[in-house]
Amino acid sequence: MRQATTRRDFLKLAAAGAGLLGLAACSPAAAPAATTAPAGATQAPGKPAGKVTLEVWTHFAGANLDFMNKLMAEYQKDNADTEFKVTSIGAGEINQKFITAAAGGAPPDIFHAPGWTPPDMALGGMLVPLSDVKLPLELFKNFDGITVFNGVRYGLPLNGGLGAMCYNKDLMAAAGVTKAPGTWDELLAAAQKMTKASDNQWGIELPNKPGGTATMQTIVSFFSSAGTEILSPDGTAPAFNNEAGLAAFQYGTDLVQKHKVQPVKSFTNNDTWNDYGTGKIGAVNLYPVWLGNIRTFKFKSLCGEMPKLKGPGTNLAGNYWTAPASISKEKMAAISRWITWWYDPKRNAQWCKDTGGIPVGQKVIDDPIFQEYLKTEADTVKAYVDSIPYAKPFPAVLGAAAVIDLIATAWESAVLGKASPKDALAQAEKQAADELKRAQKR
Repeated sequence: MRQATTRRDFLKLAAAGAGLLGLAACSPAAAPAATTAPAGATQAPGKPAGKVTLEVWTHFAGANLDFMNKLMAEYQKDNADTEFKVTSIGAGEINQKFITAAAGGAPPDIFHAPGWTPPDMALGGMLVPLSDVKLPLELFKNFDGITVFNGVRYGLPLNGGLGAMCYNKDLMAAAGVTKAPGTWDELLAAAQKMTKASDNQWGIELPNKPGGTATMQTIVSFFSSAGTEILSPDGTAPAFNNEAGLAAFQYGTDLVQKHKVQPVKSFTNNDTWNDYGTGKIGAVNLYPVWLGNIRTFKFKSLCGEMPKLKGPGTNLAGNYWTAPASISKEKMAAISRWITWWYDPKRNAQWCKDTGGIPVGQKVIDDPIFQEYLKTEADTVKAYVDSIPYAKPFPAVLGAAAVIDLIATAWESAVLGKASPKDALAQAEKQAADELKRAQKR
């Protein structure tokens, strides 16, 4: 159920808008080197008579922001009629700031949404439809679930992101682990071999703190692999409190409480990734945008697809360019020309190579630039590309962001031993049902 909301109703969703940032995939605070830039708009008519200044809000920071600005400068050399004014806002606050700005009638011209194109924004009338955009490549259909609502496209993926397990090859070798685990049992066995608790060395660290993409990525991957979804097919009811959901929660809890291959502690995404860099962690759930960072570590890494139970499981996220509903035709035309330039397969392939982002279409994967990257970085990159065909988008329906946060809260409670997996799931189900009714006004 994807109902539209009024602007007045939408203001009430500001807090939920902040919760959407829990899905802010692919944007660490100090991201790896990049060469990217914005997008969003309709098919471009002719160039304007004067210069058009586009205000851009991005959640990129560090090297990613530097290289995005570099790419914009490159575009401006041949397109003097367009100027970009870029503001970097943290991923934890950019959605809510956009909601406030759009409701107040002063949004940026280009908005860089982390995780997905927020359905509350699209259906609340805050974003302009982009269905008429003409790209020089075909996007992967995976992206449609988090960019297309009621048959209308509201977001364009800058790059994709999905979860895969990343392993310390030095710890693997020392423990006699010869390959990336392919199943839940193999992951547990490898983690047990790599754990030396007395030396503060742990076989695995999975994030468990609500509000982080990797936390939900881990849970939903386990859900999918065990055979369940977060929501019912129509998006109106929770669907995770079942045998498969319990299996996922029990497995995550047992890693900490029973098998003791992960310390009893709350971990954010950044905690697990930073701890991995110490060389004391055997495995973490890693997003591809961090591949640039792990190449700087003193040890080598090996990435594998998310381990399977009944089947594969991973979820697609990414970064998305959108534009506000109030944007002028002249600015839309300028944005559209920029989009056409940016989505050239070679340019996108170079961006993915530099940042570790997942390609947005098959033409990007097939490009010689990306093929060479895939060949030279096969140990880390191949698992992500191999996961694309079955990667599912997060359920982009009204209320889903809050439901995801409720599940993550239940996960943290279970793995820290504060509640049994069964009780934690039951509590999350009840709260999720109430939230969906509230958000969808049924």
